[in-house]
Amino acid sequence: MAIPTVIGTFAHDKLIGGPKPWLTRSGIILASEAALSVGAVLGRVAGAITESHAGNTGNGVMGAVTAGKFVQDGRQYKLVIITAAANAGTFNLYAPNGALLKSGTVGVAFTSDHLNFTLADGATDFIVGDTFLISVAAGTKYRLVNTANTDGSAMPVGVLLNDIPTSASDTTDGVVMAWEGEFRESALSFGGTDTIATHREAMKARGMYTRTSQDVNGLGA
Repeated sequence: MAIPTVIGTFAHDKLIGGPKPWLTRSGIILASEAALSVGAVLGRVAGAITESHAGNTGNGVMGAVTAGKFVQDGRQYKLVIITAAANAGTFNLYAPNGALLKSGTVGVAFTSDHLNFTLADGATDFIVGDTFLISVAAGTKYRLVNTANTDGSAMPVGVLLNDIPTSASDTTDGVVMAWEGEFRESALSFGGTDTIATHREAMKARGMYTRTSQDVNGLGA
């Protein structure tokens, strides 16, 4: 993969908003994504989702698990049976940080902003404490961030530093993004009806700070 050694003239391209050090890396733009310009804020598509449940008493299984728009890739979720009943039961789903996300019912479709699945009852009923570990692999592909996306790319993770044309296949050559830094808000672009107001706080939490103005030295307010 060819990675540019010089990426534009940041002080005058109206994107960089200040002198704060920034971190860059290469990436892969998802196939068939519309053409993207410098300043596009990117979300990351979640990787494969797998589950394990060794040691459970109940032998029910989990159907296919799909990502919700706020799924945390590169992390592991935990499902724990909290009430047991013949051919039924309830469970809690916990986020990677241990916070309770939502409760669900065995045999009933479970939907959330993080994960979606159906936990089926088995010939042997679940008991309280039976556990499923659901692992979401770290994603490797990016697309324009959009809170309407349901593949994990609803959260901002980087800012594109070079123009990328649309392509029927994944774009791997010359894609460079900033993971940290200071950026001028009016130079940023988002998907759907999203705006800087939609993502400002999430960007800040990841080290992507925004400013409303910029002078000729790349400094702003």
